Amino acid sequence: MGKYPIYHARGSHQEVGLTLGKKLGKKLEKNIEYYIKRLDEIKGINHSQLVKGAIKWLRTLPLGYQVELENMALGAGCSVHTVASWLYSDLCVEGGCTSFIHETNDGIWVGRNNDYLIPGIWGYITIIEAQAKIPTMLFGLEGGTFSGTGYNKEKIWLHYNWLPERPGKGLPPFVFHRQALENCSSITDLEKMLKEKPRDGGMNLFVVDGKRGEYAVFECSGQKFRKREPASRVIAGANHYHFPEIAPEGNEPSQESQEREKNLKELFLGEENLKIPDSYFKMLGNPGVEARGENEGTVYSCVVCPEKDLVFYSADPYPAASSGEWEKVIFNW
Repeated sequence: MGKYPIYHARGSHQEVGLTLGKKLGKKLEKNIEYYIKRLDEIKGINHSQLVKGAIKWLRTLPLGYQVELENMALGAGCSVHTVASWLYSDLCVEGGCTSFIHETNDGIWVGRNNDYLIPGIWGYITIIEAQAKIPTMLFGLEGGTFSGTGYNKEKIWLHYNWLPERPGKGLPPFVFHRQALENCSSITDLEKMLKEKPRDGGMNLFVVDGKRGEYAVFECSGQKFRKREPASRVIAGANHYHFPEIAPEGNEPSQESQEREKNLKELFLGEENLKIPDSYFKMLGNPGVEARGENEGTVYSCVVCPEKDLVFYSADPYPAASSGEWEKVIFNW
């Protein structure tokens, strides 16, 4: 086993949930209690709203995911409300992230820093083979069935950077993300899904199709989206909109986000002798790109070439890109 454990579950949504719940056991409830406690310490939580809203929110999810989470709780011996609170507590927390896609003679490479809260708990991978769905790999929390970062058996890499958006009606971005990986075999499939399924938040959505050698970045609000075209063989993004017609009314681009994106682009321009993947690790770990707060920053990082099934992951020690142990992920679908 590598440094970053892989949890693997297959079957119906009921079977997937039970498998993960049983594998986690009592750790699931302990992990959730720690997560919510730390989230409260760092950002503050409305506990009354958490108690009242978690199950109600769970019932808005696609039915298969509801069944999966219910059975995860059953398998681990904890309450469904505990599992629902885990996801619900996260909804109003803003994230960071800096990402790139680089078209090279050695394939199309994608990299990302996931900037978030609570360093030290993000070094896990979950592979889910839900019945009649595309097998999907998710990165982040232990036993996590949702994420903002993932890969599927059709060689589709997909991740999103948070974008500011007033809460609306639709799928949470992390739920949309998993649905997309489980149902999309091409960028065309993803565009169709963006048209058909509204989201309740904004996303800077990075996608690479390793089979076709195609890639795209979609700037998405809850209802709209627009494809960004690369000015060269590199496209970078952080947590601000480039298209005024997509951005929420009154949104002002974050100067800090603009700086991270600018710094990453300049690193590519200044790289004369690119060594893959080491040069990418170094770029993501640059102090002008990586976030390094005490409780909030680059909690995990990825560098991937979907065409070659090459996935490199780093999550610990913190900050992940500069100090974490980069590891090639060895996996089987």
